[in-house]
Amino acid sequence: MSFQLLTTMAAAGALALLALTSHSSVVFFMFCSLVAVMLVSYIAARLSPRSLRWRRRPFDRVFENESFTVEVEVTNRGRLPHMLLMVADTLPPFLECDGPMKFLVPALWPRERAALSYEVHARKRGVYPLGPLTTSVSDPFGMFQREASHTDIVQAVVYPKPIPLSREFGIVGLETQGMALGERARASESGLGLLRDSRLPLRRRPAADPLAGHRSPRPADRDRV
Repeated sequence: MSFQLLTTMAAAGALALLALTSHSSVVFFMFCSLVAVMLVSYIAARLSPRSLRWRRRPFDRVFENESFTVEVEVTNRGRLPHMLLMVADTLPPFLECDGPMKFLVPALWPRERAALSYEVHARKRGVYPLGPLTTSVSDPFGMFQREASHTDIVQAVVYPKPIPLSREFGIVGLETQGMALGERARASESGLGLLRDSRLPLRRRPAADPLAGHRSPRPADRDRV
């Protein structure tokens, strides 16, 4: 229970005792007003998460060891305003965010949209699910607070970082940064080998002898002939 709800319940209880002892219609009206406020706040807090619509949009093309922006758009499609709206997102491993991923919207009026964004750093390549997204909505008086988790998950695809071509070997050789020692040596040997082969003149293959597979007859075969 929140502090606002405890205070309102204590005030309603005191007014109820005072109305029973004094038989005053004014005190009884004040007691009914506090009960109505608590009832309306409870109904508003229960119906608030159902009218929220959200959409998450990550950056289209992301490479490893780079940062990209994730945009979250929350829309109020209901007829009642949302007060003290808290939006929190969840990230998988190998995705890091320098700043907080929790946002507080003081008021979201009907048919109003709130755009939120944060920066994410991708350490490794792969397909990463973003989510779930958690929203916390409170009533205008802050008595009741209700949380809702949106299970729809959006995937962010992190591509391998492109490797630039090497200046030493031209088109044949590749940049060897980030390779192991054996891979770097094999890449260098293959590049030099292709360059050497390209510099050598083309060798013509000699023509095949038409009588190479012909076999002369044996002496016995000659006598028969």
